Amino acid sequence: RHDGARVNAVYYFRLVDAPNGVDLLASSSYPSLSTEGATLVFGVSGVDANQTLEGVTTDATTTATTLDFGSLPVNENVEVAQRLSVQTNGTEGYQVFLVFDQGLIDSYGNEITAIPGTNASPATWASQCTGATTGCFGYHAGDNVLFNSSVRFASDDTFAGVEAGPVEVMASNVPSVSDESEVVYRTSITQLQPAGDYTTNVQYIVVPRF
Repeated sequence: RHDGARVNAVYYFRLVDAPNGVDLLASSSYPSLSTEGATLVFGVSGVDANQTLEGVTTDATTTATTLDFGSLPVNENVEVAQRLSVQTNGTEGYQVFLVFDQGLIDSYGNEITAIPGTNASPATWASQCTGATTGCFGYHAGDNVLFNSSVRFASDDTFAGVEAGPVEVMASNVPSVSDESEVVYRTSITQLQPAGDYTTNVQYIVVPRF
């Protein structure tokens, strides 16, 4: 039975007289076995509207490949989400990273401003989305315990904005039979935000640790 052994490893065995520290059978050839090969299954799925998760109720339905906020009302928070799933026998678990290619920007270069919180130091929405901006955009990682036992997103009201490069949104320090977690995206605008179609591209990168 596999119990924490390294994947794709070969283990050799021999019988030893433990009290006397000698082999019971003199031989240069010992029995061996090879452990299971590396496995990884990663999935992204949409979340329907009116689903309660991570302290919010989703306002629109998403798919595995689209996150559509729809037409945004003024001065109201709008939330959508995607669900991530990971199954891997990585001895030291895995990490899932999120990458934005840009903020929420329209074809004229107008942007729904990303909140200033970072993945390393997320903060409450109200403390970041203030009257100083015409709009706000950010995300919340639903995994309460990230790599190395970090609990920075454990509170539902913890949000970060768009950053350059990959940022962690899901993780485990041990092999995963079937882990699931959501990423919540939130935006809001004021009447001063220019009308337009605002878009960004989101990419998830899963890194198993064998």
